[in-house]
Amino acid sequence: MAQCSEPGAQAGLPTAIQAMHPLGLCNNNDEEDLYEYGWVGVVKLEQPELDPSCLTVLGK
Repeated sequence: MAQCSEPGAQAGLPTAIQAMHPLGLCNNNDEEDLYEYGWVGVVKLEQPELDPSCLTVLGK
């Protein structure tokens, strides 16, 4: 059985690690917390060749 530690615990990172669903990169709103915990967001899938494309993790 594998054992896991808290994110950043062993590395001593000064900031919290955030998990992001890949479709979250396609949401270009600047608001970070669009939904309260437990709510589900809905995204409209577009054709890949349309602009604007999804953001990179760094861009988000």
